[in-house]
Amino acid sequence: MFGPLPALHRALVVAVTLLAGIACGVWLGRHLPVSEVSAGALGVMAGILIAYLVVRDAHHGEHEPRRVRSSRRHAR
Repeated sequence: MFGPLPALHRALVVAVTLLAGIACGVWLGRHLPVSEVSAGALGVMAGILIAYLVVRDAHHGEHEPRRVRSSRRHAR
């Protein structure tokens, strides 16, 4: 979604997403009749999935430079 990011920014986005997923899972674990550990584990899994979707490059290969064909002939 964000496109190609530098390694540090990608790591920060992944870390913040994982922390948000864990926090949401633990919060839901406190309000639902499930243990906080299992809710936190679900939050981690959701955070991993969301982090992957956020930092992946969906258009891999489209940003690579290509040679342009030219039909023009050079005069000598």
